[in-house]
Amino acid sequence: MSTINQIILNANGQLNEKQLALIKSAHNKALERTEKELGRLPNTDIVFLHNPEYVIPEIGVSGETYNAHTIMMWLDKEFDFTEEDVTRTLCHELNHTVRMKELGFPNLLFEKIISEGLADQFEVELEPDLHPITYRKDLDPKDLLERLKSIREISKSDKYDYFAWFFGDGDAFPRWLGYTIGNYIIDKYCAKYKTKPSDLTRKPASEFEPFVDYLIKDFDY
Repeated sequence: MSTINQIILNANGQLNEKQLALIKSAHNKALERTEKELGRLPNTDIVFLHNPEYVIPEIGVSGETYNAHTIMMWLDKEFDFTEEDVTRTLCHELNHTVRMKELGFPNLLFEKIISEGLADQFEVELEPDLHPITYRKDLDPKDLLERLKSIREISKSDKYDYFAWFFGDGDAFPRWLGYTIGNYIIDKYCAKYKTKPSDLTRKPASEFEPFVDYLIKDFDY
């Protein structure tokens, strides 16, 4: 049995009793959902705390997986965040821990893009009606193609602007770009090969490279 420690940093009482109960319930649901699809989870410390500067503004929640055994869950106590958003976010981060346990931390740009695409699409697998906030459908396919080409050129490098690729930096890097490309790759991969994100969680990023070449050729005109 995995050892999962739930740690809520709240000595100053910023999170109220309703929020604390919500966090605990969401934690239990996330563990149950993720273990059902991915099997035994790594031993993990999951730390919840009020930190509004780190949340996704639209939902008041965000997460960060430092390694296979440490997850930080950021919350905004002033936001009416929902149990489902906390649950979904934690499922996303737990997917990362399983992948990191098998493959290590994703240092390269392509590794990071695949990792985020898998975690977002894992959320969709668990909740089919969901559309991840980080999967933008308004990006021009031509632009996406150019980004895919760019990734293939620099995919083996760890020298890239992480925050620009994933959180945006002007017109050159639209918000959620890296997440969107990752979602696109995994979404199309699962459709073509009739598989699920959970079945791909432990698949090395390098094994998706031929499929990216296929996508580039498919859109090249």
